[in-house]
Amino acid sequence: MECHHIKPRSQGGLDNYNNLVLITKEVHKLIHSTQMETINKYLKYVPTDKVILENLNKLRI
Repeated sequence: MECHHIKPRSQGGLDNYNNLVLITKEVHKLIHSTQMETINKYLKYVPTDKVILENLNKLRI
């Protein structure tokens, strides 16, 4: 498990509990990925449920 900042520190986000979410390593890589090859690779580890994908996309910058 890894911590992800909901609002990035580079944009003024803090290290408090309200701004952190625990996610798997694969989901963390998927959130920060910008290349389709990498996105497709890590999508295999995430259920393709619509609600899950919508929530994941909310964490993307």
